[in-house]
Amino acid sequence: MTEDEKMQVAVFRFGVIGDFVTGPQMSRTEKRRLMMEKCVRKWRIPFSEKTRIGKATIRRWIRLYSKSNGDLKSLFPKDRSDQGKSRAMDDDTCSSLVESRLQMPAATVPHLIEQMNRRKLVTPGIVLNNSTVYRFLHQENLMTIAGGKPHLIALHLKCIVYELHRPI
Repeated sequence: MTEDEKMQVAVFRFGVIGDFVTGPQMSRTEKRRLMMEKCVRKWRIPFSEKTRIGKATIRRWIRLYSKSNGDLKSLFPKDRSDQGKSRAMDDDTCSSLVESRLQMPAATVPHLIEQMNRRKLVTPGIVLNNSTVYRFLHQENLMTIAGGKPHLIALHLKCIVYELHRPI
């Protein structure tokens, strides 16, 4: 998200909480009534498909804005720390998937998943979905492996395995 887009989101958020953080003091009853009005209202939230805002979210925005002494940047959306990483698969499962792909370069994704499960290469508690595995293999450029040059593919896969296991 660009700085301009973050600013648009922050301005929207301020528009939602403005009644709580500026203007005259309100009684508890007035605050509750206003909070309920804001929660039941349908919003056009920038860069989001959602149309409703929960009480906890509004309270968090109020707290962030108040703690920052009125700095609008406190209402900027935070960048995800896990962006670009799979949240559905752990590192061991990802590594096993890469190794399985190396052993079976022409295998379909459903077949890879079946073999991973049969060989117990999937960490307990993790369920491999076709879309998750497709996405991972595409991100790692492993979907076109069958037609590639074997020595380059092996080198690429070794780099991926190293990246998955290197200390942070």
